[in-house]
Amino acid sequence: MAQAQDEPKTVEISGNVFHIFPFPAMKAANISGELFALIGPALGGLSAAVTTKDGEINTDKLTGFFASLTGDRVEGLLRRLLVANKNISVEVDGASPVWLTGDVADKIFCGAIGAMYRLAVEVIKVNYGDFFGVLGGLFGSPDENLLSKISKSTETST
Repeated sequence: MAQAQDEPKTVEISGNVFHIFPFPAMKAANISGELFALIGPALGGLSAAVTTKDGEINTDKLTGFFASLTGDRVEGLLRRLLVANKNISVEVDGASPVWLTGDVADKIFCGAIGAMYRLAVEVIKVNYGDFFGVLGGLFGSPDENLLSKISKSTETST
């Protein structure tokens, strides 16, 4: 059974406790177009497309993929996932929960962009987990596949 809209998933990231509420169904559908356009290449075989026959990363192809990810596009998607819909509350340093806004996010994630991306992944899991679960079973986990290939490539280049 799907998660109810008023039942948050609670996660701790970098010492802060976040309560992620699912998007309304139509809002999730709207955001999915932007989300899939941005991460679709990874699901469509990005990891295979950037891998050489020897299993190494073809950095030219990988750079080409990431060049299509403009800062405005990434920022826009993160804003929609994290702050625009007031779907996340956060407890900072044990204080009472407050809604995650742009200003609060700037304070929490300044110098900790990785934590912001981890939160975005959690929001995606809450709202699109069933979709990615089906794809993961067919193709493996795109994030794990790509990260393992990048990790392997950096180990051999050092």
